[in-house]
Amino acid sequence: MKKEYNDYAQKVAVIGAQMNKTSEKFGNLSIAKIKTIEDISKLKDGYVGGLKEFQSLYVKLNSINPPKLIENEHSEMVKSFKNYVLATEKMINSIDVENVKVNTDEYQSGIELQNKSSREIVGITQVIGDKISKAPN
Repeated sequence: MKKEYNDYAQKVAVIGAQMNKTSEKFGNLSIAKIKTIEDISKLKDGYVGGLKEFQSLYVKLNSINPPKLIENEHSEMVKSFKNYVLATEKMINSIDVENVKVNTDEYQSGIELQNKSSREIVGITQVIGDKISKAPN
């Protein structure tokens, strides 16, 4: 494998691993027992912290200069991850701590966009891997 492909793959893998860790944090937060308004506030604060991590990872992913062979796919992956981040933000913004309610339509819309973006990222990642593995050395 060419060094530029290997370097690219390593950079993306590091970001992917960080994305997974942040996703795990969201999962752990979502199983917390909510008993008070303070619990809801802490939950939302935790989600906002995770969102900031995702936003930072988006900036890192967007700053990678991909090899020419996969420029288009990288751009698609960056776009899909941006949509994932926006969906996460939409879900968080649907939580109204002060009035102790969730805008379920907005929350559901965020989940659907997040799922769509996740599927796109997986598909694009597979295409990138296939192209790199078949590229001449």
